[in-house]
Amino acid sequence: EPSLIALKGLARDCDCCVTITEDEGAAGAAKCESVELPTTPSGAAGISALLAAGGELGLDGGSRVLTVLSEGPEA
Repeated sequence: EPSLIALKGLARDCDCCVTITEDEGAAGAAKCESVELPTTPSGAAGISALLAAGGELGLDGGSRVLTVLSEGPEA
């Protein structure tokens, strides 16, 4: 369940939002795990969205992206 305070801040400050599927979230978490950054599908949501978008974002070798792994691995 999302934090209403966080959602209000995002609604005010963000330029773009995306939705990912459960499978995309799991794929992002698996990718993080493969580079020794274990997290949950929720924690890997930013990475998952980047992976799911493929080339649609127009990123290239000079692009810089910041994502946050917001959770540790599941116990």
